[in-house]
Order: sequence, then C-alpha cells, then structure tokens
Amino acid sequence: MAAPCKYHVFISFSGEDTRKNITAHLLAALKGYNFYVFRDDTKLETGIEIATGLFNAIEQSKLYIIVFSKSYTSSHWCLNELAKIMKCKDTLKRIVIPIFYDVDPSDVRKQENFYAFNEKKTRCQNAQQEIGGELDVGSD
Repeated sequence: MAAPCKYHVFISFSGEDTRKNITAHLLAALKGYNFYVFRDDTKLETGIEIATGLFNAIEQSKLYIIVFSKSYTSSHWCLNELAKIMKCKDTLKRIVIPIFYDVDPSDVRKQENFYAFNEKKTRCQNAQQEIGGELDVGSD
C-alpha cells in the first residue's frame, strides 16, 4: 500500500551545478505558493539513513520535478532517485516534470554528452574488446 503523501513536490537535482541557482529559485517559488517541497538538503530527519529518507520522501510526494543538468547523470544518488521516481510514477501514478538546465533534452534522451554515460560506454567497449563479445551499453 502506498504511503500517504506528505509532500506536494519532490525536487531531484545535482547540487553541484544547480543548488544555488535554478533549484534555489524553484524552491523559493514553490514555497511562495505554499507548496510543501522536499529538497534533499532541507527535509531529511536526523538519524534516518539518507537513502531510506530519500526513498520515503519520493514515495510520499505527489509530484516530481527532475532538474537535468550536466552533472546529473554523473551522480550515483541522482540516478538512484531517478529510478525510484520512475517506479513511483508507474506504480503510484505520480506526475513527473523534467526541467533541462543548461543541457539539451535530446542529449538526456540519447544519453549523449554526459560524463557518466560516456564513462560507462568506454568501460563496456574496453571489456568487449578483452572478451571478444558484444555488450549492451544502452545507447538507445
């Protein structure tokens, strides 16, 4: 059974390149309209394991805003949040709103020009050469 919604909005972002600009402005605007917003640096309760706290907040949110940026796919945390968000979108019928900050939406869709993806692709290609087989690097 789904947890009751505690937050109106969950913001998923990479703090490295968006915390002090678009994410801060987005948070202020949403709060200005009396939305109860979860942003990972403002709402985690003391003593709760970070992953558990994030996943609980995702499950307890009605809407997700994902701020895709250049460093988003390089972050292990962001990718885990994204996977959980997409699962909740499907199972709990939640709404996802993507924002593309300083990246082209087609780059995100194609997973191009992102360090994490390119690093994965390179490692897979190197492994493929070593074993002489083909590996799926998720290039679709």
